[in-house]
Amino acid sequence: MFNACDKYLSNSIKNITPIEHSHFDAGSSLHIKATLKDKKGLASYRVRIGNKNGTSSTPFPWEESGEISGESYSFESTPQIPENIEGTFYIIFEITDVNGDRSERIHEFHVDN
Repeated sequence: MFNACDKYLSNSIKNITPIEHSHFDAGSSLHIKATLKDKKGLASYRVRIGNKNGTSSTPFPWEESGEISGESYSFESTPQIPENIEGTFYIIFEITDVNGDRSERIHEFHVDN
C-alpha cells in the first residue's frame, strides 16, 4: 500500500517512533509518536498493539482512537509495557479520511524480559 513515492499518495503515516525493530524491557514505557497525514482531510485514527496479522494482542492490550480533522495530526502516547511478557509485537496505525478511505501501517518492536 505504501511505496517510495509518498508525494503521490493522498495519505501517509510517517516519522514513527520507536524505530522499527527496537527492543524494550518488560515493565518499561513505550513512547509512540507518528505524523498522520491526508490531503483530503483526516477523519479518525486508531493506534493499537497487536500481532503481525493485525489482530489485537492479548498480553499487551493497548489501544487509542479518536476523531480528528485537518490534513495533518501529530500522534503521541506512552503506554506502559506489562510486566512478565516478551516477544515480538506490532504497533498498528490506522487512519480514515473524510471520504471513508482507510490506510494502515504496521510497525514492529520487541519486548525482552
